[in-house]
Amino acid sequence: MYFGTSELAVAGADTSDTTGIYRGLQAHTSYLPPEGLQPGETYYWRIDELNADASVSEGRVWSLTVADYLIVDDFEDYNDYWPDKIFQTWIDGFGYTDPPPGDPGNGTGSTVGYLDAPYAEQTVVHGGGQSMPFAYDNSVAPFYSETTRTFESPQNFTRRGMKALTLWFQGTPPSVGSFTQDPATGVITITAGGDDIWDEADQFHFVYQRLSGNGSIEAQVLMVDFTHAWAKAGVMIRETLDPDSMHASVFVTPGNGVAAQNRPVTADVSQTGGSLAGIEAPHWVRIERSSSTFRSYHSTNGTDWEELSTDIIPMAAMGGDVYIGLALTSHNANPINRCAAMFSDVTSTGTGPWLSQDIGIVSNTEEPLYVVLEDSTGANKKVEHEDPAAIQSDTWQEWNIDLSEFTGAVNLASITKMHIGVGVRGGGQVGGEGELFFDDIVLYTPRCVPLIQKPAASLNDDCVIDYLDLEILVDNWLEQGYDVTPVAVPSPDPYLVAHYTFDGNANDVSGNGNDGVERNGPTYVPGVAGQAISLNGVAQYVAIQNLSYSAPGQTEVTVCAWVRTSSDIANQAIASFDRNEYWRLEIGGDGGDDGTVGWSVMTSLGQVDMGGRTAVNDGQWHHVAGVFNNGAVHIYVDGNREASVTSGETFGTGTVRYGYVGMRSEATEFDRGTTVNVPWRFDGDLDDVRVYIRALSQAEVAHLAGKTETFTQPFDLLLSPDGAVNTFDDNTIDFKDYAVLVDMWLDESELWPQP
Repeated sequence: MYFGTSELAVAGADTSDTTGIYRGLQAHTSYLPPEGLQPGETYYWRIDELNADASVSEGRVWSLTVADYLIVDDFEDYNDYWPDKIFQTWIDGFGYTDPPPGDPGNGTGSTVGYLDAPYAEQTVVHGGGQSMPFAYDNSVAPFYSETTRTFESPQNFTRRGMKALTLWFQGTPPSVGSFTQDPATGVITITAGGDDIWDEADQFHFVYQRLSGNGSIEAQVLMVDFTHAWAKAGVMIRETLDPDSMHASVFVTPGNGVAAQNRPVTADVSQTGGSLAGIEAPHWVRIERSSSTFRSYHSTNGTDWEELSTDIIPMAAMGGDVYIGLALTSHNANPINRCAAMFSDVTSTGTGPWLSQDIGIVSNTEEPLYVVLEDSTGANKKVEHEDPAAIQSDTWQEWNIDLSEFTGAVNLASITKMHIGVGVRGGGQVGGEGELFFDDIVLYTPRCVPLIQKPAASLNDDCVIDYLDLEILVDNWLEQGYDVTPVAVPSPDPYLVAHYTFDGNANDVSGNGNDGVERNGPTYVPGVAGQAISLNGVAQYVAIQNLSYSAPGQTEVTVCAWVRTSSDIANQAIASFDRNEYWRLEIGGDGGDDGTVGWSVMTSLGQVDMGGRTAVNDGQWHHVAGVFNNGAVHIYVDGNREASVTSGETFGTGTVRYGYVGMRSEATEFDRGTTVNVPWRFDGDLDDVRVYIRALSQAEVAHLAGKTETFTQPFDLLLSPDGAVNTFDDNTIDFKDYAVLVDMWLDESELWPQP
């Protein structure tokens, strides 16, 4: 038997070894090293067979790595049978009754697992094949939701040097549904997500009143976003607010005309009573209820009505009092694909104020997530996640908790219960409803957690200083800061093809006649100079007339604007002639992160999506610019260069594209053919939007950004992946930075939590 931590030493050892690799003759089928095994360490062993004739058959070298963690619960051992149903271990607010005596639950608003098998989640998982679904309802007493696991015997959370508790969770995004009504015009604007109004259950946003007996509602659908050809905006009469309710409706769609649809039986399939292709907003729709008969109509003018369908829904089944109103679904379940629609001339025989809510769409409210550890004496300590909005993210997140946060309040060597909850524990504060998933609850020894702690020279965030960090240093070699002296752009400039100052209108002041046309009522507010256009992020935008692209081989362009927004909408187009064909300047989008500037260009070598580093959604004015110069692609924010790449020497595909300010484009003609899955409308103020067919220099961009004096380009913005490459903290990447890296070579000391 040969055993040790060096693969080469184990492979080369024989019975003459005196270093401890040779472990002697073994008569048993197992071996326990007397020195024990260390978490995170890799061990190697070799077994040689001693044959009957005294010859030796040398074995191969095997290895094992000792885990640096202990599993608290990975949710893999639960099934759909007693006693291994997930809600029989993680007790929720309702408990269980089978088998008797069951458990009455903890009385909170939580529900663990699904009502029908399989009870554990088997698709949304972080690791393995299962996770724990956790629904919460903090809208009713006791106003918090919690699940509890009681261990069969007290657990030592500190054994084998464990220092941190980690759990993975995934939430659900907040609702994108909304309803506003312009008090001056009466125009109603609705936004919605939702998979569809169809099949056995619906997902949509509903703006409604109550209706008793017979009645009707009509409205003009002014516009509806093309989030899907079957996005639906229209009028509806509905029995209940449950997702599977009976209803009769008539919708205008962006790609399939007008359709009358209904569900005549609760939780049954939906059906189309009548439809007509080739119709799009603006268009009128109307539905009438007379006893058990529901008639659907459409009209081009609100006066001359054409019947689409007559649907019979028995009055006894539909009941007396029902809901009547306006419905919108994006037909796109991803919450980022928010659909907007506008309605005018709404006439309803319903009573009471307009109310609105999502139907059938799960969304999380912003509430605290917490973990409580309880020891054998009943003492407990709660630790809250630092970000109440974390439960609104639909990606898996790792929550790392230093066990020292529990020290002194509970005995970590004798933990009997773990509680996980959402809301203010103990109640007293009304919250909302939602759903999370939990997975892989483990205890860790100190380890590399780059977001919390790492060595300064770990440029690739793996907490080890090695050749990967050296490679990043070389990629930035001799990068240095420089001075920029702002230079005014020529005026007039023959290369300025469109210029929108938004001084009370969207006219092009470049003299080229590429005027913009405001859509859906944007307003004007004080700007950087004069006025600025204010867009609501829902339905408002500017369509650019006359200016279009129709040829490949474009060599230069500069797009710049002053922007002001405090919106947390992830993706907002500033100006666009279609990223997939020419270019798009944006906040977020395909290039930027949330709140940072993105610049996307379709080059001759393929798509370039790049992002800046400075968040510009802070409610202040920022000047942003995207430049393409014969393959050199740049982003500037407030005159500072924030990103640069090199790609194909030209851009553009040759497909005809018209453009927009404040919205994405796939327009094949002026304000038409926009079959964009997500409009990405801008939510905030825009001023001094310019499009040049030449590449402005940084000095010119800086002058447009309001700079007049020579300034030093911020050095950290030039470095990739970030300013940490400047390990010596001066203005050049050179041998001083290399010396810092070498001095820390193979350093792995910066572990978290610190031992």
